[in-house]
Amino acid sequence: MRNIFGAAVGGPVIKNKLFYFLNCEGRRDSQGTSVNAGVVPTQSYRDGFLKYRYVNSTGGDSIYTLSPSDIQNMYPQGIGNDAALLQVLNNYPQGNDPTQGDGLNSIGYRFPYTIHRKYDTYIGRIDWNPGSACIRSSGAATCRTTASLRRPHSRASLRKPRC
Repeated sequence: MRNIFGAAVGGPVIKNKLFYFLNCEGRRDSQGTSVNAGVVPTQSYRDGFLKYRYVNSTGGDSIYTLSPSDIQNMYPQGIGNDAALLQVLNNYPQGNDPTQGDGLNSIGYRFPYTIHRKYDTYIGRIDWNPGSACIRSSGAATCRTTASLRRPHSRASLRKPRC
């Protein structure tokens, strides 16, 4: 979503002598995106099942799954899966991105995020009319020299009067 807005105001401060101009513009952007937060444990891994790949007798890859009882029987003390570790693993959010992780024990997790951007521009200008450069004797027409303070003031920045 994009919102663009602005305002401008200007006018005389001192009649025919000093003028001002102010302008402000703003833009607000909001863009939704999906953020890759990394990998989290799969549901089977949270339940205590450990999967791994191995090369079978025909030379191809196979996946073997160790159940919690298989893991417990591997240790002479019969320890098995650590309940505290399983509790920590279950605190992770559910994975939702199968393109990440190893696909066996871990899976990717993505979440939506909105990026907010803000751009503001302010411009101010003051014009000063220092006085009359030429006055006709009839008084019907006068010429003025105008100086702008928006750039460095120099003789070249003054406009020459046309009489």
